[in-house]
Amino acid sequence: MADIGGYVQYDDAVPVDILFPDTREPTGIVWWVTHAECDAAEELAVKHSREIQLEQMSVARGGEVMKSGAARREREKVAACVVKWDWGDWTFEDGKVPDCTPSGVMEVLTKQRWFFADPYRAINDLSNFTKPVAATSAKRSGSKSGTKRQTTTG
Repeated sequence: MADIGGYVQYDDAVPVDILFPDTREPTGIVWWVTHAECDAAEELAVKHSREIQLEQMSVARGGEVMKSGAARREREKVAACVVKWDWGDWTFEDGKVPDCTPSGVMEVLTKQRWFFADPYRAINDLSNFTKPVAATSAKRSGSKSGTKRQTTTG
């Protein structure tokens, strides 16, 4: 019998090529990211939940909705998932590359918003974080005979 407990590795880092937005060709910059439900992102989700509650209470008292809050929270989630990066032959500003810390990643994502798309897609794609399981296709399909389960719509 195969153990499915390790099938998804939320905290394992996978490489993501940062692509030019117009050509979708690799820039030569690679970021390594963990899944959007990794430990660091889950801790951040608690902070964001508190922020959202405070914003909702403010709005209930007649305050205005903070439009930038949602976008900032998404960038912070990506920043929490970036564990290292390689800028190849590129620099970011003044011939330097920021430290690969959440604040350094936020600096890049805030000043060059086009960097956001590739790591965002990667951290939200669970298939990037799965490990092969020593199981037959019959076990993966959910039946002993190897036939796929049929679902009905009603």
